Amino acid sequence: MLKGIKRVITLGICSVLLFSVTGCKTVGGGKRIVRIAHSQSETHPDHMGLLAFEEYVESHSDKYDVQIYPNELLGASVKAIELVQTGAVDFAVCSTGNLETFDDIYQIFSIPYLFDNTDVYHSVMEDDELMKSIYKSTEAAGFETVTWLDAGVRNFYATTPIKTPEDLKGKKIRVQQSPTNVKMMKAFGASATPMSFGEVYTAIQQHVIDGAENNEFALTNNKHGEVAKYYSYNQHQMVPDMLIGNYKFLNNLDPEDKQIFEEAAKECTKIEREEWDKQIVEAKEIAKDMGVQFIDVDVNSACFTSIDGVLYDKSVSELIACPRLKDEITIPDGIQTISPFAFYSCQNLRVINMPNSITMLGEAGFWGCNSLTDINFSDNITFIDDNAFWECTSLTSMLLPKSIAGIGDNAFTGCTNLTKIYINREEPPFIEKRTFYRTNGELVIYVPKGCKERYKNSETWRTLNIIEME
Repeated sequence: MLKGIKRVITLGICSVLLFSVTGCKTVGGGKRIVRIAHSQSETHPDHMGLLAFEEYVESHSDKYDVQIYPNELLGASVKAIELVQTGAVDFAVCSTGNLETFDDIYQIFSIPYLFDNTDVYHSVMEDDELMKSIYKSTEAAGFETVTWLDAGVRNFYATTPIKTPEDLKGKKIRVQQSPTNVKMMKAFGASATPMSFGEVYTAIQQHVIDGAENNEFALTNNKHGEVAKYYSYNQHQMVPDMLIGNYKFLNNLDPEDKQIFEEAAKECTKIEREEWDKQIVEAKEIAKDMGVQFIDVDVNSACFTSIDGVLYDKSVSELIACPRLKDEITIPDGIQTISPFAFYSCQNLRVINMPNSITMLGEAGFWGCNSLTDINFSDNITFIDDNAFWECTSLTSMLLPKSIAGIGDNAFTGCTNLTKIYINREEPPFIEKRTFYRTNGELVIYVPKGCKERYKNSETWRTLNIIEME
């Protein structure tokens, strides 16, 4: 009976909220209601900054009534972004990870070890000229960023100690719903588990996941320190949160009001950062009282190197991940391996140039790169793994060197415009039955002169259209 009553009350609250968000946007006196959604608590620095935003707007104009909805009251970050897009909500705080799906430029903030220290991180974020183009990159999606909020340094925390990358292997770690963060965890050897931040406590408690990555506030404000007792200062990301605003609302403001909201945004950032610096120290002490052990990690021994936005291992011998905004990549000499999912869904990528040092192309390395037209393979590549070029629909032809010894399952599945493959190898490379599944029905395999019979005598090659090169 009690559960039934609670359900009725909950449904009633949700109905009221739904009406308040989608219904009338004015109150008595004709003031325009300005709604702001965020996922943090009412004591979090983000909320403090937004209160300063509210106070500034309302003290400089009698036209607006600013209303703040914390604690994912209007839904998780992805939902809040959708509400801003539609105009049901005017502003929302969201992570850069959630913004990746709207514009590739936001992937840059998810690259591990992008910034050497917090001073560098802050100087970049305070560069108005640099950030302007990033802020406006999502205009076509119906919103733009108005300011940044400090989200600190992200570290790993879990139910067992994490001191080295080896300690992450096999662990299920919650990440933001970001392709780059998923690839990061794969590179660490862990299993990436995207989920809403509000679900993390229960997921750790019930052993659905082993841990997560975030700043110290997650331990205290969200009580994660009750279920995850080890926090490691590996400092893999320094990231901002973004305050985004509905594009139409912002661009329909008259010049005077526009100035008010711009100044309010600056005040929001100022107060939020002040609160952040103060509260993060307090949070660590509270977490210690909760029984959390803090582990210092030698970040100088981190297993990553970032060059021009592309992520490599420490020795720069393996290419791990590439941001989706790149259209042409020339891989530096010395790289031996392209790791699994390294170029996953890099939909802008047109040309890839490989040095002769590369011998291995990992699983799904170029999955979904549907703009890729030119591949200059290494002369020493020996193996192309499963799903490597899945649905690379712009590929029309390619040249495989004599070094190629094997091509994995579904390596070229869905390459519907691929009509010519030139193979310089005299002995047929090993392939799977589905290596060329769902390719163009007119696909022709060109092999060295005098080698056609060898290919036709191979069980997996005999069904393909084999022609000898002149």
